[in-house]
Amino acid sequence: MNWKWSEPLRKGMVDMPFLEIHQTDLPESVVTKMPTVEDMEKAFPGKNHSLKTWGRTPGTKILDPHWIGLSGQGPLHFDPGYPRYTHHLLLIIDPKFVLRGYSKEEVELSSGLYFCMDGHSPHQLWAKERGAKWYLAVSIDSHEVLPKDETLGKLIQYASSAPFFAPDLEIPNA
Repeated sequence: MNWKWSEPLRKGMVDMPFLEIHQTDLPESVVTKMPTVEDMEKAFPGKNHSLKTWGRTPGTKILDPHWIGLSGQGPLHFDPGYPRYTHHLLLIIDPKFVLRGYSKEEVELSSGLYFCMDGHSPHQLWAKERGAKWYLAVSIDSHEVLPKDETLGKLIQYASSAPFFAPDLEIPNA
């Protein structure tokens, strides 16, 4: 749900939702499976903002690794329909993007960045310059903050083995 910068936070929301941030080196098993620009363009055709998640086990919303990708920046929003915490390992990121919360404090992004975020608090993928294009990560959602090392291992395993073009990825004109 979109959130207005002028709207005060609700009880339980925090102004900086990025709880844990850790830079890691992506293993070769992930690097060699990274989607190409052509793959990203196929998954996210057009020039408009697009957010997609795919590759989940059907009927599952928690503790299930999956892909999450964006084309273009997104609005300030929060995600009350999902578990509170989301854990991401960034694979492809345009250097013009930053993440920020209601506080507008910016989190610089790079490939290999792992973070845990409170998705029930306002957050935004923001383009510092025009033309920012791609955000691709693997993610696990949960009702609690998960241990970093164990979660990072699961995300790396998923990125190393899961097909990018999973059956539930909607690709127009495929």
